[in-house]
Amino acid sequence: MMSEAFKEKLRKYAAGELSAEEQSELEQELEKLEAYQDYLNETMTEEPQELDEVEKASASAGAAGLPEPQEQRSSLLEERRIIRRSKWKARLVNTLSVVVIVIVCMIAGGIVTSTYYGHGDDSRLDELKDVAQSAIALTHPNTVLRSEATSLGWLLNADVEGQLYKQVGGENIKIGSLSATFMLNRIGKKHMSWDDTKYISTSFYLPEGDQVESSRQWERLRKLPEGTVAEAAVSFDHYYSLDEVLRWLEGRNLRIEWFAVKTGGNAEKEGWVTSPVGFPFLPIWHADDWEVISKSEEKLNWFVKTGSMLKSAPSIDEYGDSELREANFVKTLQMLGRHPQVTAALAPFLNVQEVLDYISSNGVRLYGAVVTGPTKEVLALERETMIKHIEVGETRLWNWD
Repeated sequence: MMSEAFKEKLRKYAAGELSAEEQSELEQELEKLEAYQDYLNETMTEEPQELDEVEKASASAGAAGLPEPQEQRSSLLEERRIIRRSKWKARLVNTLSVVVIVIVCMIAGGIVTSTYYGHGDDSRLDELKDVAQSAIALTHPNTVLRSEATSLGWLLNADVEGQLYKQVGGENIKIGSLSATFMLNRIGKKHMSWDDTKYISTSFYLPEGDQVESSRQWERLRKLPEGTVAEAAVSFDHYYSLDEVLRWLEGRNLRIEWFAVKTGGNAEKEGWVTSPVGFPFLPIWHADDWEVISKSEEKLNWFVKTGSMLKSAPSIDEYGDSELREANFVKTLQMLGRHPQVTAALAPFLNVQEVLDYISSNGVRLYGAVVTGPTKEVLALERETMIKHIEVGETRLWNWD
């Protein structure tokens, strides 16, 4: 409230009884009070109507010669400060609540995701990775996908990263990479990159197609120096059974990495196949193909266990077991058919049911293969009447055992 001494100064100021120095000091003090009042008016704009009522009450009291209602104004200011503090407190509580809810959702989502995809051996995530590896192996000649990193999200998503390899001579060389995000039983997004586009240009010619010129490809092999290895896609002059091709390979210093299979699809109508379907020389063993030899488990504490498992894949004759190999090929196709979304994302041109129907009616008929070995051994195939065409792929310095 206003002191009696300050009121007396104001009376003398109005009557002109103050000295020049006292008048200047009072005017400076009045300017400060005016600045304080302006600041209060700015901070109190949220409730202007109540403040106006107080101002009107103050003016009325002054006109009537009564004291100004300072207590009422001070009370109103205190109420406003309490309201402002309450609002900020509510905002802080709301923000913290949102943060807590997000954290809880992430933890719960992570638990649900982990439960859905499973853990340990033969989990759902392992099956999806098997589908991805099989789709690549059946539609990309002499190409293997090796999964190297897996991480689970909290929105029922799982990220998988892997590298793509091919066999050239006695060496596995990296040719690209694949990253994919699984959303339940489908791929939400994927990115496949190749270190060199020639790795995906493998093509074959069907036996019933026109004869094609291969002299440039053979000449390329002849120009390679001694002590090199080569990879090549060879097309046959007739359709052969798997037994016939395996017997043809026996005794040669070569390896067949991939067999091209007749599917009866539209991609084979022109006699030139740029999107072949086939299977690798070594079967694609799946979870239920492996036999558990030994298994051990140790409990470290109430929540953590550790263990090991030794498994064995079926044995296979290098130049035989054609029925087992063909059965594995059909089984792999059937698995891809149970996961159409993943298969379509990685092998969009593969019509699984069409291939299965054709094989069921006609059996497994081979029209080509991918071979690798010493360059002079690959060049020796030029004398083979069953070779209709050859397409030379990657070459390397000697790495053959």
